Amino acid sequence: MGRKIHPKARTIKIDSKSNNEFFLIHGYTGSPTDFRDLPLLLNKNFDAVVYVPRIIGHGTDIRDLDNLTYEDFYRQVENELKKELKKGRKIVLGGLSLGGIIALELSSKYPSVGIFTISVPYYMTWPFKLITFIEPVLPWKYWKKSVSNYEKQMREGSFHYPYVHSRGLTVVKEFKTNFKNILRNVKVPCMNIHCKYDYLTNSKSIDFIKENIGSKIVKNIVYDNKDVHNLFFSKKKDRMFKDIIKFFKDIDIFEK
Repeated sequence: MGRKIHPKARTIKIDSKSNNEFFLIHGYTGSPTDFRDLPLLLNKNFDAVVYVPRIIGHGTDIRDLDNLTYEDFYRQVENELKKELKKGRKIVLGGLSLGGIIALELSSKYPSVGIFTISVPYYMTWPFKLITFIEPVLPWKYWKKSVSNYEKQMREGSFHYPYVHSRGLTVVKEFKTNFKNILRNVKVPCMNIHCKYDYLTNSKSIDFIKENIGSKIVKNIVYDNKDVHNLFFSKKKDRMFKDIIKFFKDIDIFEK
């Protein structure tokens, strides 16, 4: 029998009478609550359905991630997207961290009208760059996350695993071999946001996206936060909400 899903980690679905939809994909060791208030703001500003599926292995026990691969995560989210597309929806894809990578790959293969990513993990920082290569032989799998008091307060009411899982670094490595080809096939307007001093991933990751993506409309924003990976629990969260909404409003995303 599977482990019980934490009530704060369940799939989020906000309905609308329109056929507009934001399909959001959370990060590794996170949950649908990664996005804080953004789903409600998108629903209000675009009269859109907002769907944030819980990814397999999340919301239960961190040990449930031990043997899961990038392909496992991708296929599950892909199946959820197919269901939404069958409803005739115009879909904007959005993803945080690993979820951003999944969103980009989905956009390269399925019809969408736009995409945004937050803290994409293409280039890793030190020492995670080294750990990525030695992960298979590490004697431990989990270590406690370093979280500021501010982030702890902001995370009240949300769910995430309080540990880093070393397996996540191998999962990131699994998608890299074909990433450039994936980006060439992403043709829709794209916004990428990163933190200059992200402790986990280098902000040059979104430069790589901009240099290789097939889209003619690309906007990159880098905030000057320190030691932050999930910007939804940072002091820049409100600015980020405004930046995302403004980008899609300025290009009339659902009018194309």
